[in-house]
Amino acid sequence: MMAGFEVKHMAGNKPVENISVGQVRAAIWENEIKVGNVVKPVYKVSVDRRYKDQDGKWKSTQSFSQTEIPLVIHCLGKAFDFMVEHKIIEDGDIVEEKVA
Repeated sequence: MMAGFEVKHMAGNKPVENISVGQVRAAIWENEIKVGNVVKPVYKVSVDRRYKDQDGKWKSTQSFSQTEIPLVIHCLGKAFDFMVEHKIIEDGDIVEEKVA
């Protein structure tokens, strides 16, 4: 993490939007980023696939078959559209978090 840069995942946070195609789902989350003394909201997206196990219980995975990849791409495209339409941070307004 960079100095003066902090990401807060809001406790009990529910997705602000879910986009589903078949069993593939993209969930859009609103988090907060603190840059210096300023707290700003930012969107993040998670993608998963829902399925039932042998006991009939619903499970999630982030693993996709070849035929599910177009569904993932479609969901991510719709998630991107949502994020652009509901823009909460101006371009260049924040520094993206570094991946370790």
